[in-house]
Amino acid sequence: MHASQAETERVQGLRQAYRDQIRDIRPDDLVFLDEAGVNLMMARLYARALPGHRATGERPYKKGRNVTLVGAMSLNGMVAALTFEGGLNGDVFKYFVEQMLVPNLWVGACVVMDNLSSHGVEGV
Repeated sequence: MHASQAETERVQGLRQAYRDQIRDIRPDDLVFLDEAGVNLMMARLYARALPGHRATGERPYKKGRNVTLVGAMSLNGMVAALTFEGGLNGDVFKYFVEQMLVPNLWVGACVVMDNLSSHGVEGV
């Protein structure tokens, strides 16, 4: 068995275990949480043009601000959201959970998130 095949089987086993773990949770009770970051000066470095024409344009040369969005949503829509300048760290994530997410949860809600290190801070 190749290492990649063994890894594929391992991941498939983990996925099945996860499906088994959440099988009895009502879809309406699932709340998915994720984050994204963007630089406000992001611009394309490449472009397309019609054959025989040159693509032209301008892009900012100054460094822009980094903005992070953290959000949680369910089948019924947004549960909580936060945008702020800078990157996500444990303190900001804990603030989001305590002050914005938890007050909007209901009995039976199940929050699903990835394993970003900020998500593992004590108290979360």
